Amino acid sequence: MDGSPTRRQLLHVVPMATVDEPEQTDSRDADLWYQLLTRETLRPLSRKVVIPEPLTPEWFALIEEKRYARHGAWMHRLLEFHKHPGERVLALGDGLGTDWIQYARQGAHCIVCSESQVGLAHVRRNFECRGLVAQFVHTPSHQLPFEPETVDVVSLSGDRLERVSPEVLLPEIFRVLKPGGKVIATLPAQNDAYAWERWALPWRNWLPFWKNQSAARASQLRFNRRQVTQLFADFAELKIYQRHLRRSELPHLWRPLPLPLMERLMGRFLVVKAYKPLTAAMRLTQVA
Repeated sequence: MDGSPTRRQLLHVVPMATVDEPEQTDSRDADLWYQLLTRETLRPLSRKVVIPEPLTPEWFALIEEKRYARHGAWMHRLLEFHKHPGERVLALGDGLGTDWIQYARQGAHCIVCSESQVGLAHVRRNFECRGLVAQFVHTPSHQLPFEPETVDVVSLSGDRLERVSPEVLLPEIFRVLKPGGKVIATLPAQNDAYAWERWALPWRNWLPFWKNQSAARASQLRFNRRQVTQLFADFAELKIYQRHLRRSELPHLWRPLPLPLMERLMGRFLVVKAYKPLTAAMRLTQVA
């Protein structure tokens, strides 16, 4: 024995219902809050938009309105906000928890896990502003403090994979999912509109602005369909969708083309759905 706590012990050590308020949160830093807001809305907002005080109900409401308007309308259907009432939804990722709010509104029991105490406090504040309840667990993603086969759905956003290797995180997700349980992941797409534009206009790669953008993208983890298929090889009924594209993100010559078609070819995200096989429970029974 190495003296390290078991998962059952961790479950009692980790605060499940409360999270300390962040010690360093400066609402006067307008740029920092604007960056957080635009990341959650998935687009830059016009400076003409009146932005409420951060972490207020009005601020969270503005984020929700912009996130799901027009180009984000696909999220309600593909992320299945309405399909999991009464189920345990394990939420993994960064941000403000706007998507997880939707699951909770429909009656799901949300468990939000994060390595960031500050991030958890922001998500908790979002839930409090809506009068919703969730559990908040401060824990590393590679050691989720839950017993095997205790979670119905895992909602995973790709920014979590920038800090935790998929090869480490996905086995943990597989372990805590019930047989027949589902993972719904939103991953940054490698072959998005920017990648297509670089391929179609290679001379731009020599310009300083485009070189800087390429360097910034190179530091971010992105996925193609082949990689996703390999990562989710242990899961069953894998489905991959490509979504989220604004017409202004397309090269000028392609903008007259139908946006729904282009979105499926070069959207910003891959939406991945997969199930833990029912045979996983059968294998465990046979081993026992």
